Amino acid sequence: MSAKTIRKALGTLQDDPDHAKAWIELAEALGFGGVEHGLAAADVGMAADELAKLLEAARRAHEVRGEYDAVGRILEMEVSLSHGTGRRASLEAELARVLNDEVIDDAGAVAAYRRLLELRPGDPKAEEAIEQSEAKKARWTDLVTRYQHEAKGASDAPFKSSLLMSAAEVAYRYGRPDLKAHAEESTKKAKKLATLTEEIVSGLKEAIEIDPKNKKAALLLERVYRS
Repeated sequence: MSAKTIRKALGTLQDDPDHAKAWIELAEALGFGGVEHGLAAADVGMAADELAKLLEAARRAHEVRGEYDAVGRILEMEVSLSHGTGRRASLEAELARVLNDEVIDDAGAVAAYRRLLELRPGDPKAEEAIEQSEAKKARWTDLVTRYQHEAKGASDAPFKSSLLMSAAEVAYRYGRPDLKAHAEESTKKAKKLATLTEEIVSGLKEAIEIDPKNKKAALLLERVYRS
C-alpha cells in the first residue's frame, strides 16, 4: 500500500508541486510521521534502491521545471532515508546547494552544510559557505545600503539591475527571516517586516523594469509573492 501511495503522491506533485495533501501522504508513506526530519523509513513495499531511484527521478523532474521548493523537500527526504549509506554526503551537499542558491534559505543551507561537515570534516565549500553566511548576516543592513548606493550611481542598465537584485536578495536572505521570527511577538518587528518586504518588492520591480532579462530578479520576486 505504501509503494502505491508514494507513486501516487509523487505523480500528483509533478502536476501540482504545492499540493499540501500529497506532501503529507508522501511523508507519512515514507515513515516520517508527517514532516519531522530524520526518522527511519517505514516498510514501503519496495527495495531501497528502487525507492532511491524513484525519488531521484521525481526530484530531477521538478528541477528541470525550476520547482526548487519541491526539489529541496524531496532532497530532505532522500537525506533522511540515506543514513548509513554512501549517498548521504553527496545528497547533503546537494541539499545545501539548492537551499543556498535556489530556495534562498540561509538557515536551512547552513544547517545542511554543518551536517555535511560531520560527514566530510574540513570540506572547503561547506566551511566557506558557513563563514560567508555568518559574515553577511552580521552586516546585512550595510550590504543592502551599499548595493543600493552603488545602483544609484550605475549607468549600465544590466549592472544597475544586478545591484538592485543583490540588495533585495541580501534583505530577503538575512533580514527577512530574523524579523519574521519575531513578528508575532512584537508589533514593531511586524511593521519592520512589512516595510522591508515592500522595499524588497520595490527593488526587484525596479531591477526588472531596468533589465527585463534579469531572470534572478523575476524568480526572487515570484518567491516573495508566493511566501
